[in-house]
Amino acid sequence: MAHYVCSDIHGRMDRYLKLLDTIAFSDNDTLYVLGDVIDRNPDGIAILTDLLARKNAELFLGNHEWFLYRSMCVQGKDFIADHWMKRIWCSRNNGGEPTARAFAALDEERKRRILDAVWKSVLLKIVEVNGVRYHLSHSFTLKNRTKEEYRFCDAAADDAKDVVWKSVFREGEYHAGFHELEPELRYIVGHVPVQRVSGDYHIFRKNQVTDLDGGCAYSFLEGSCLACLRLEDQEEFYVR
Repeated sequence: MAHYVCSDIHGRMDRYLKLLDTIAFSDNDTLYVLGDVIDRNPDGIAILTDLLARKNAELFLGNHEWFLYRSMCVQGKDFIADHWMKRIWCSRNNGGEPTARAFAALDEERKRRILDAVWKSVLLKIVEVNGVRYHLSHSFTLKNRTKEEYRFCDAAADDAKDVVWKSVFREGEYHAGFHELEPELRYIVGHVPVQRVSGDYHIFRKNQVTDLDGGCAYSFLEGSCLACLRLEDQEEFYVR
């Protein structure tokens, strides 16, 4: 049994399937996917559907799933689309158009099933492997954390937004400091492509934070790949 962590697949079904083959992913293993399964590339909804069908894969909320939910929320029996949010999501900067088109083509039941899964997706989770406590999330943490696991539906809207947008590897509005992290935990995140942090495609570590985003969102990034980390022995896997 092994625990694997990856992030930011961004609609690359080819890399996702190749990764499962590369790590010989079995029913005895666990895969944590730290959000941003969708957008930029065309297969996000298909990957999301595949993940949700696997009992040993856990979907975490990323800022792109946050966009999907905020843009296509269900209220009662109705879909209430937030057209202003959808325009932001589908802009060139955020790359949501392929996902929005694929989502629109689904029947009502599948739309509701996907939105419900995003609403219940993991926001952050503490896991212990070989005596090491790992904090898993898309990018940041909750202030005043009191539990080992939170889901999107457990958190206030602004708190959830901070977890998927703030980063120690960003500047400006969404910058977070290392001093805001719990010193006894090792943090594993995605969200910011490692190429923008280190100039290299390899998994990047600084202080107690590990960044797994190999740059699937952008084919022009040097070494763009889907990166994965096995927690038991810290072995790294890269697929292109």
